[in-house]
Amino acid sequence: MLTIGQKIMECRENFNMSQEELAMRIRKSLKMVQQLEENQMTPDQDTLFNLSSVLDIPISDLIDCCNEQKILH
Repeated sequence: MLTIGQKIMECRENFNMSQEELAMRIRKSLKMVQQLEENQMTPDQDTLFNLSSVLDIPISDLIDCCNEQKILH
């Protein structure tokens, strides 16, 4: 299963979207997007909602990645 960071990156790249564009669209910093994709942080509820909306994926897919990642650690 993909990590949350891998899922975000995969979806972002499917839209040919840069990290900068994603950051702007979810109203977060570029550094935060980089940290999310590198699995250095876990998104909060608002960020999950925004990612789901912008990347057009069910929020449950993102939550499943987060939960799986926590189990592995």
